[in-house]
Amino acid sequence: MIQGVAGSGKSAFTQWLSAELVRQGLRPIRVLLRHIRLERNRPVSEALAEALRYGDDSRHDLLAYPPPDDPFNGNAIFKESVRFRGADICPYVLILDRWDEISISVSEGFKIRLNRMLEQLRGEFLSNRVVPIRVILTGRPSAEVADSPFLFKTTPILTLRPFSSTDLGTFFSNVANAVSTRPLPDVEGTHWPPIDAARFEPIVQQYAEGESVELEILGLLTDAIMPDDFVRKSS
Repeated sequence: MIQGVAGSGKSAFTQWLSAELVRQGLRPIRVLLRHIRLERNRPVSEALAEALRYGDDSRHDLLAYPPPDDPFNGNAIFKESVRFRGADICPYVLILDRWDEISISVSEGFKIRLNRMLEQLRGEFLSNRVVPIRVILTGRPSAEVADSPFLFKTTPILTLRPFSSTDLGTFFSNVANAVSTRPLPDVEGTHWPPIDAARFEPIVQQYAEGESVELEILGLLTDAIMPDDFVRKSS
């Protein structure tokens, strides 16, 4: 389980994790839980399959992949096995992002809906399986999740905490270095001008003094990295 306050980087972490799992030969399936429609007598695997997205929702100019009729092949993909770091596991890793965004019907509350989903997940993907399936759940800290029977005492929990001012300074330095020395070759729009990390020092100082500078950070990074015509089109 991965938990953290809003804006702490949970979803960005799951995107990085998905890329890393692919690099290591596994097959992540990342689902935004807000896209799931949970119904009382509906298998959770069916709801997950329907919630899959095959394109970038923020890029309407890009064509999405045509959705398959049955992406899980009757759940047969979850019976596949691969040797990974000394263990036989399913190559498919379920990454369920943002439990706090599950749609809630008018007639029942968040806790009931969430507990039902977690119970179905454990029963279908985690219990009594010959080949273990890795399931990663992310969201804001929630008493409903902490008190649910979904988590065992041995369930690993990763909590993303806010940056320290030192972490923030390192982050800006890393961004400046990545933009200056590691542009993507031959990809239009990625050859950004160099960034002087020193220009962010006042922001780091404000952060160290306890001021909220999240929006200013994003604005400065956008102004420093994105081409002018992109910023004008997005504003």
